[in-house]
Amino acid sequence: MGMKKIRILDCTLRDGGYVNNWKFGFENIKDTVKRLIQAGIDIIKVGYLSSKGDFSEDESQYSSVDAIKRILPADRKNTLIAVMINCGDYDA
Repeated sequence: MGMKKIRILDCTLRDGGYVNNWKFGFENIKDTVKRLIQAGIDIIKVGYLSSKGDFSEDESQYSSVDAIKRILPADRKNTLIAVMINCGDYDA
């Protein structure tokens, strides 16, 4: 049986937010995502999606998919972008 491909996931902007209340700064968030893509990371969890709050662009918590799109570079190569949604916290 052949070896399966190992995929690398980074969750700095999601789990790291427990340390700084998700306040990374808008430019730092964009730069982190860009550099993780450049590094060839397969999956990036960019934070939380919730319609239960009023979030600043300096946080890795988002109230809409459009807000998430603002931090993403045009060329994402083959990187999968993901967010965490707690059950009941987002009204699509």
